[in-house]
Amino acid sequence: MDISEVAQRIESHDYDRVAHPDQIAPLQGQDFDRCLAIAVQMKVSGRKDWAVRFLQRVIDVFPKEPSARYELAFLLQESKDLLGAVIQAEIARTLSPDSFRLGVHYGHLLAANGAHEEASRVLDTVKFNSEAELAELRSIMDFNRYLQETPRSKAIYITRKLRDKYYWMHSREVAGAIEKAIQETRPFSLIRLGDGDGAHFSVNQRDEERYPHLHARVRKQHTEFLLGRDNDPEFTGYTAVTKTLARHVKEADILGISYSSWIEHEYDISSPVTITCLMNTNRHFYENERVPGLTLCDQLIHAQLHQDRLMDPIMRQIKSMTVISCLDGLPARINELFGISDIELIKIPSETYAPHLYGEKHLAISKHFPHAFWPTIQQLSVPHNGRVFLIAAGTFGKYYATIIKRHGGIALDLGSLVDGWMKLASRPGYAEAFA
Repeated sequence: MDISEVAQRIESHDYDRVAHPDQIAPLQGQDFDRCLAIAVQMKVSGRKDWAVRFLQRVIDVFPKEPSARYELAFLLQESKDLLGAVIQAEIARTLSPDSFRLGVHYGHLLAANGAHEEASRVLDTVKFNSEAELAELRSIMDFNRYLQETPRSKAIYITRKLRDKYYWMHSREVAGAIEKAIQETRPFSLIRLGDGDGAHFSVNQRDEERYPHLHARVRKQHTEFLLGRDNDPEFTGYTAVTKTLARHVKEADILGISYSSWIEHEYDISSPVTITCLMNTNRHFYENERVPGLTLCDQLIHAQLHQDRLMDPIMRQIKSMTVISCLDGLPARINELFGISDIELIKIPSETYAPHLYGEKHLAISKHFPHAFWPTIQQLSVPHNGRVFLIAAGTFGKYYATIIKRHGGIALDLGSLVDGWMKLASRPGYAEAFA
């Protein structure tokens, strides 16, 4: 297949008929930008191994094009080949020494490979052209120090030691605790902390002062993902609310936090934002005083309850319930799956940039915070008398769960499990695994 036909099929999103990179005709005499665009489209379409192989062919023909090296380094990083990535990043930086993007990426990958002194020297030479670039550069400088002081081995050690500091429940124990609370109509909450929630956790004041630009980056990124770039978190009060997140979730009976394999994966691909977020929560509970009465479990508890066939018995003993979600069809789907006909829906706006909701009728125009958040808090601040609430509301759901428990309800923060019930692929494999 020649390059023109490959480009045409990719431009028309006919990915299934694109030839394997080794079957594409020789690239000599072709336009570099066109070849690079094809590689990027291979990556975007999910054929990352094809993109790697095609970029290697592109580099053979265009060895002095730094952008091809950058794209290859990025893909190798995503595939956990950090050494291969830094080799390509070094060549790219040599070819274009004044590039901000290439300099920051090379410094980041040096840090990811444990070459912290080398990373510092490179990052000190990166030229920036705006306040935004300076903020990004400083965040990677912070991340270099962070990896030096909290390397992968220490992160796994901390996560393991939390099982000694707190009682750690497995799925059957969690299911038993939920069922007992339902039977006794007793106030109860199960809350799960994801990477976005960790953005708003603080380990201690020293940590905030040690990595100020890294923490600012992760909080800004999560806020923009949740509320959009036009939201002013200081003006709306969002920043003030998120500072109380740790205090709220500590009222839970069972709290799900990030687990070792997830943390290992993020270190394997050297993700500054996710590593910081996950370890913010784990380090917070490890380095600060033990919270009396709190039990921990894996953040993945919602998936474990499903896979261990424990959700069905829980749901089938519920006669009536409330769901907090942006999905209009969720009550009907729960009735179909579990035979619960008496279901109240508290409708909330979806996340601004939730990719699995693009084009859906329930994609909200209004923002969740502050327009829907405070009315929902008020709506939940009434006696619940043991009523069960199923919550799928992201970070805001943690606050809702606490308010529900305070007023005598049973709050189950099961999040993206309901996306699976609705066959929405909000996470890889969820539509098939949970439906």
